[in-house]
Amino acid sequence: MKICLVATVLAFSSVSYAADWSPVFAHLEAGKSGDDGKVLSKILGNLFKQNISSRTKEPLSTDAKSGQYKNIPSPYRHDMLPAKAIKNKDGVALHGTIPLKNAKLYGHPIKSLNYWYGCYECDHLGFYATFAPMSNAQYNALKQRIRFKKADEDGCVDESRSLAHIYKDDLGVHLVIDMGC
Repeated sequence: MKICLVATVLAFSSVSYAADWSPVFAHLEAGKSGDDGKVLSKILGNLFKQNISSRTKEPLSTDAKSGQYKNIPSPYRHDMLPAKAIKNKDGVALHGTIPLKNAKLYGHPIKSLNYWYGCYECDHLGFYATFAPMSNAQYNALKQRIRFKKADEDGCVDESRSLAHIYKDDLGVHLVIDMGC
């Protein structure tokens, strides 16, 4: 009996649960621009080193490279794996990606969070989350169900466009946010 009890406890203790990342993006559905000022800001603050430039060989912070996201709330932090820098053909890293495990967004698995610099000097940032593969029917249902509002009076997104959008390309389905002006 004790062996069964121990085996059951060990089996359930190793099960990991997916965090629901939907609340992180709820501000966009409410019409607030940029990042959420909370989780997304903290992720960005943990991802890149301070004062990086095009000459920075390794733009990712030591904590991000090792997967140590200390300031991120626990349910999200447990989904985040060590970050990676993606370099262009000139060897300049303008893109950082954080692979995810067990994460869900709007009921669908997401596999990464991605930030990029439009340019180092202008601080224009971009962000997108990449969903795990989904069928066309799932994609269409997601687009119908999730609606993002237009920019608020403080937003710098073109007021005729939504603050975020979900789109599909050859690489998968993405939720894209315009993070800067």
